[in-house]
Amino acid sequence: MASGRNIKSYKFDVSVFIRYTKNSLMQVEKLDEPIRVVADFSGKKVRPLSFTRHQGRRYDIDRVNLVYRTRVGDRYHWCFACSDAANTYVLFYDPYALRWTLREIQME
Repeated sequence: MASGRNIKSYKFDVSVFIRYTKNSLMQVEKLDEPIRVVADFSGKKVRPLSFTRHQGRRYDIDRVNLVYRTRVGDRYHWCFACSDAANTYVLFYDPYALRWTLREIQME
């Protein structure tokens, strides 16, 4: 008898949707946009400090809210939920390809 857990995985693929948070509307935009990131690699930890989108606009990160890794095929990617004064961003880092991707923007 195999001992293991049945883990269910749910994936939502929505381009733009609206959700309610603390009596305010928040618009969430799903993207898959390559970005340039300035990051601090100290020891085994990675902390994004700022990123630049294709228009050349730079976004400074005030806070990293959540860091987790997710499996994509047979590899792991790192996910960073970061915020500045106005918005929250979800950045993906592929350590095998050394590629950063902007996956989501949560606009208030």
